[in-house]
Amino acid sequence: MKKGCEDFVNKFLPEIRVILVKKLFYGYGMTQKEIASKLGISQPMVSYLIKKEASKNVERVVGRNISVMAGKILEREDYSDDICKACLKLTKTKCMIK
Repeated sequence: MKKGCEDFVNKFLPEIRVILVKKLFYGYGMTQKEIASKLGISQPMVSYLIKKEASKNVERVVGRNISVMAGKILEREDYSDDICKACLKLTKTKCMIK
């Protein structure tokens, strides 16, 4: 894995996961079990992520990307390119998590 990708996975991916899970739960009305199945994580992890607070900076910068990812998850489409786009956007803006 490239150094930049490692930084992204450690710094931003957890934040994106929180925002994405909340979008699927609150925005699309999916159950925790459905989200867990779609994302390949446990239902208790979904519950934890729903309760967790996400960085407003990250949400502001990649909110639109996350909406696209959520739509693709619902349609069972690959969204890996969208994760890369979010990474590039966050890296370019030098987004800081607070």
